[in-house]
Amino acid sequence: MKTPARYFPLLATASCIAVLLSLAPEIRATTVVDNGGPNGVDADVSDLAYPYQIGDPFTLTSPATIRQAQWWGLYFSSNSPTEPDAFTVRFFPVIAGVPNVIPSFSYALGNVPKTDSGVNVGAWDVYSYSAAISDTPLSAGTYLFSVVNNTIADANDQWAWADSAQSGTAWKRTSDGQAWSSFPGTHAFKLTDEVPEPSSAALLSVGITVLLSVSRRCRSL
Repeated sequence: MKTPARYFPLLATASCIAVLLSLAPEIRATTVVDNGGPNGVDADVSDLAYPYQIGDPFTLTSPATIRQAQWWGLYFSSNSPTEPDAFTVRFFPVIAGVPNVIPSFSYALGNVPKTDSGVNVGAWDVYSYSAAISDTPLSAGTYLFSVVNNTIADANDQWAWADSAQSGTAWKRTSDGQAWSSFPGTHAFKLTDEVPEPSSAALLSVGITVLLSVSRRCRSL
């Protein structure tokens, strides 16, 4: 059976939309901060059960929104991953070179999926963790990014944040509300802004609008 002529505009529009969307990428992942991957040499315990908290500073030259965090770490000393983990990530403003004791943003992520990175620090396997976080808008400036686990239910291990190959200064403290103290070192993490491509979103919106308009016309014929 032949297709009625009144449906030709609808079919042509649908075909154009499909072609346009196939050419446009769906996701844009922008790296906002890259502190490097694990150097395979050392790690520092960042575990509420130890107790110790570690943070690394980073600087933004323009405003950014963080939506994804990745970091690397290991389980010392039995090399047996805790199940489940209880991760918290935080962002602290750095004022006059010193991190504030109260975070601007804090996310209790709990058990974050992990994969063996294939990197080892001595006899310890280094794992990679990645988690989506709530939109975290940060203005230009310097911040402290902190990752801390809580392995209180694990009698054999503490969690340690893997060092990166970058050079710099990290910060540590033993409890919430306590002032930070600096020490030489950096830790492996990346912060990204992962959102739909504006071009894809625009094409999809325009395409749906045109398709609905043509569909209404066809029904009225």
